[in-house]
Amino acid sequence: EDPSTHLDQKLSVCSKLCFAIGGAPNQVAGSATAFFLQIYLLDIAQINPFQASMVLFVGKAWGAVTDPIVGFFITKSKWTKIGRLMPW
Repeated sequence: EDPSTHLDQKLSVCSKLCFAIGGAPNQVAGSATAFFLQIYLLDIAQINPFQASMVLFVGKAWGAVTDPIVGFFITKSKWTKIGRLMPW
């Protein structure tokens, strides 16, 4: 078994900061998308503010439900020669 797969290893503060810095562009892109989608829904699609809020909320809620489920299945996946995540 690969020693890098042990779950009891602790991440260093430097590693945690690197993961945080690496995740920042994704969060910025998501925030920008939500901002402009809201403008589009209100001004172009002409839906009322409640419906626009529900579209954005349901999208985030769906991600909150599906992310842990997919994470569980990825964790239970077997390692392949190209890695665990690549088949997904």
